[in-house]
Amino acid sequence: MKDFSRIPLGLLLLILLTSPSRGQAVGNTLIIGDASGSMKGFAKASASRLSSLYQLLFRNAPQPQLKALTTNINSVPQANFFSKQDSYKKNTDLVQALTFIHQQSDAAILVTDGMQSEGMYAGIKDQLHQMASEGWGVWLFALKIPFDGLIDTEQDLNVNDMQPAIQQCLQQDDPPGEIKLRKGTVNRYYDYEGKRPLLIFILAKNTSAGREMAKKIRSNLEADPQFAPSMKVVELSPLEYRGLSVAEGQKVDDYLEIEVSPSAQTIHSDTVDEKRVKEVHIPIMWRANEPSMPQAYTENPQVDFNQTSWLEGEPEVVQEDGPTAGHVVVKFVSELSWFHKHLYWLPFTSKHEVRSDPLSISVWTVFTKPEPAWWDEMNVDNSYQCPSRVYKLADLTKDVADVSVERHKAANPAATTEFRLIVGPLGSSD
Repeated sequence: MKDFSRIPLGLLLLILLTSPSRGQAVGNTLIIGDASGSMKGFAKASASRLSSLYQLLFRNAPQPQLKALTTNINSVPQANFFSKQDSYKKNTDLVQALTFIHQQSDAAILVTDGMQSEGMYAGIKDQLHQMASEGWGVWLFALKIPFDGLIDTEQDLNVNDMQPAIQQCLQQDDPPGEIKLRKGTVNRYYDYEGKRPLLIFILAKNTSAGREMAKKIRSNLEADPQFAPSMKVVELSPLEYRGLSVAEGQKVDDYLEIEVSPSAQTIHSDTVDEKRVKEVHIPIMWRANEPSMPQAYTENPQVDFNQTSWLEGEPEVVQEDGPTAGHVVVKFVSELSWFHKHLYWLPFTSKHEVRSDPLSISVWTVFTKPEPAWWDEMNVDNSYQCPSRVYKLADLTKDVADVSVERHKAANPAATTEFRLIVGPLGSSD
């Protein structure tokens, strides 16, 4: 055991303040590049771009470690490994990579071209679903960059017969792109030269740190002209929740006061102006700022209220932009009953008439997919028709993001505020 009794107090404090705390060490960020044979076409057409991409990821990741996914996950010395065509061989197991990240790491970046290889799509979706369920942050980037190489449809089919359907897809996505049929084979394989999506998954246990890393990478990709035109990004988990609250009512007419308590708001309305119908506005406020990253779902305000005897018609909801999501226009009858108006002087009669039925306003949000969604436009549901798209991308995106939606819905029920009405002289009590 160390004896601290002989160390000066100032030096001891310095040692304690600068010593790393146990259990708080920052982990490495694994940058794993898929080195499967299907990625070789990127190296042929975009060698320098691939090297630049991995350098960019390396610069913007905390304590980065470059690794290649081959039959195993091995360290590589530098980013230009991924620019060499002979680095890419055979098939790789993305489920293996995700399982390794899940079990052995706190943060990782996975670069790949898709999920259809050897029918592993379901396993990839299940692994990402599990990580999102545990609260991991998941961000997905897509870059369309030049590709020149083999397309393996991974099923027996007559490529000659499919050629018109493939060219129809390319005409829509990438008119300069072209396919070349291989001589002597009519099944399974063809060559494609054109733009092809490259996917980048950012995965982090610490969602705040992961989001900051994703924001830095996004900013640097947007600043680089070789990536900016095609760069797309979306947060799949945990989604930045905004939520709603009911703010203090705002009076529109004179001779009104609004009293706020923890359980309700009370509208006091005087009849001295003889105005039968008066109006207050109830602001509906966002509880948080707009998300800092594009989200797989956006929140849309929802408002509900009950009918009460003192309302003049149904309240109107007016939507707005900014920190205020909107406001509810409440028109009410500011009028005493005949009994209170004419017999208020009796000993047992109050000058103030309390409406017995309160108005309840409930607010919540519903999650809707933005339209158009780039992951829908980049999606294809078969393995042969669109080399310019990604197999089952829309389904994967929805499945992972739905985990976060259900979590937010369960944790954030509707917020309800009651409004009561008292008609009578202001500033006086019975």
